[in-house]
Amino acid sequence: MTNKHRYTKLGDGQIRLLRIVATEPNIHAEFDVVSLNDPPTYNALSYAWGDPTPFDRAQIKDHYVETGRNLAIFLRHMGRHAHTPIWIDAVCINQEDDDEKSRQVRLMTAIYQNAAHVLVWLGPSADDSDRAMDAIARYGAAVFDAGLLHVPREVLMRWPDVGDDPAHVKCKTRLVELLTTVVEAEGDEAREAEQFPRTAFAALTHRPYYNRVWVKQELTHARDPVMLCGGRSTRVEHFHASLLFYGMLQVWEGLEWRAGRLARLPVTDDATLPSTTIGHLFAARWNYTQSQTLFGLHDILHTAYSWSNGPGLGCADPRDKIYGLLGCASDGAELGMVVDYSRSADAVFEDTARALISRKGIVDVLRWCRARRGRPPSWVPDWNHSVAFSRSDDVGIPLFRASGSRTQPLTAAAAAKTEASTPGMIRLRGCRVGTIIAAGSPFTSHAHKSFSYAGAKTLFAELEGYVFRRKEPSVYSHADKIEALWRTPVCDREIHPTSGYYMRATRRTRPQSKALRFGFAHEEDHGAFSYKSAMDYRAGVRPILSVEGRIGLGPAETREGDIVVVIFGGSVPFVLRPREGGGYHLVGEAFVHGVMDGEMMECGFPDAGFELW
Repeated sequence: MTNKHRYTKLGDGQIRLLRIVATEPNIHAEFDVVSLNDPPTYNALSYAWGDPTPFDRAQIKDHYVETGRNLAIFLRHMGRHAHTPIWIDAVCINQEDDDEKSRQVRLMTAIYQNAAHVLVWLGPSADDSDRAMDAIARYGAAVFDAGLLHVPREVLMRWPDVGDDPAHVKCKTRLVELLTTVVEAEGDEAREAEQFPRTAFAALTHRPYYNRVWVKQELTHARDPVMLCGGRSTRVEHFHASLLFYGMLQVWEGLEWRAGRLARLPVTDDATLPSTTIGHLFAARWNYTQSQTLFGLHDILHTAYSWSNGPGLGCADPRDKIYGLLGCASDGAELGMVVDYSRSADAVFEDTARALISRKGIVDVLRWCRARRGRPPSWVPDWNHSVAFSRSDDVGIPLFRASGSRTQPLTAAAAAKTEASTPGMIRLRGCRVGTIIAAGSPFTSHAHKSFSYAGAKTLFAELEGYVFRRKEPSVYSHADKIEALWRTPVCDREIHPTSGYYMRATRRTRPQSKALRFGFAHEEDHGAFSYKSAMDYRAGVRPILSVEGRIGLGPAETREGDIVVVIFGGSVPFVLRPREGGGYHLVGEAFVHGVMDGEMMECGFPDAGFELW
């Protein structure tokens, strides 16, 4: 073994399979080149690459291929799967050949669909993972058999109210039995096997595997995935059911405790909270296996990068932030998106944003551009960094309809007009709401950890000054001014009392605005929690006032002289900044009271064109 393996060229539709000959004392293997038109029985690996530094080598006759640490550990854990050829992207694709990478990535959907098994490698046993895997085998299987995965999401969002559908009622009855068992076994050493290992389960959901971009495609298209962790294995569906069950357990305990039927409420902290990313992965796979339909690229990008206000799914090559998701998007061909590693990451991001806006009219892509990189184009999200969480939706369904029924013109001729005459520019239609004449103090808060009462009081005081102490005529009536003052700080939203999702604000949280405004003590009930959580502006906001007297919240970067516009097809208004030489830079999304439900579309405001750079 003297030289690094030199890959031979692959023909159309061909892939390499790694055939393991031995794993001890060293890894010995061979490559077989096969056609996907008539493939042999093989498995495919889905795993997190981890540290790319070479850790071990697999001998291929007189040559070798280098493997990272995580892959090397897996190859020694293959067990009964070692006798079946396996496709592993890191070694079966020549990673130094961009042309081959482009062609092979286009085949990945077929590769995972044709594999007899997709082996999902979570890593070796650690952090009490064996106990977590055993709990999945016990409760996940029981919950799956009860039919939980067949209960629609809109019903789950109302849990424990499942309506009167007999199947849903039967499922709830079984779930209550299982929940009761877990609650009663909590803290009882004699019933340890019946306990749900919260910390161990949460740790298992936070493994690096779930944060890899390619996992979304691999897991969605896997015909028969087997999840492996150390020496334990389980079905993906059982893991998915366990995740939903654990979420219900936390809601159930809270309801039982408030009703006085539970003497002690188990402490929930960061160590016991499961990852939100894994739920999106499982939901996408379940949706596909049940309906053979895929989500659109915009929805996939939302769950991959914007939902949790974190860094989202990761990868070594920033271009894979897009390319890694195309294989599980229903509209990749419609958008004209093709995997091409000859293009830069900036070009790929601009291609993606332009296609979503100009070909499908999905203007809400602009909501992901808050505080992006300093250089233009300002209207293109920088998916290589954390995408600012959009406060105007929760589960991907917008809470507002600022442009009403108006959409971007998408006829062939009109769509062509959105194409840039100069790279980096896009032309969009909309109407102008007004010019910002006052921008107050920036307000930033992480509501769940360190809510700033002083900052909240300042925010309320400045909004109150804009509404009630302004001498110029206002577009608001007196009653509407009062509504504006308590709805604006929370962007007119609150947390649903049982599901935990955001919804449009109701008057039950109104008293909390008075408590925050005047700083007096108030009970920490659901209303207080909901109001403070809705003021979770980690990216920062500042109160704004338009020349017409409209108030709202703009990005922290907003300044006087910026304009507020409603772009047709967008669910929220946007703040734009006039640009030297013409056109505008996008500052970010805004909340403006009295504009969020399409009111501007009924006021006869003239249409206008906006060139964004």
